[in-house]
Amino acid sequence: MHDDDHRVQQGRRRRSIRTGGVSVHLAGRHEFAKWDELMRTHHELGFRRFVGRGLRHIVERDGQWLCLAGWQTGCFKSAPRDRWVG
Repeated sequence: MHDDDHRVQQGRRRRSIRTGGVSVHLAGRHEFAKWDELMRTHHELGFRRFVGRGLRHIVERDGQWLCLAGWQTGCFKSAPRDRWVG
């Protein structure tokens, strides 16, 4: 069961989804540098920067980051992928 946790962050509401002690949230600007550095260091393909707009998500437990996910506008439109998926 998911429990939504709302926090105020830089004047905006921050929404986290929590389940089993683990939470997922959209990274705030103050977390971008750490997120980018961890991706550069640990992603098998590396990471330079987002091209266009992007979203960074963080999965954490007890304040420790466990997993990162990133989405950029380029992933929303890809003709070869769209043909393959159908």
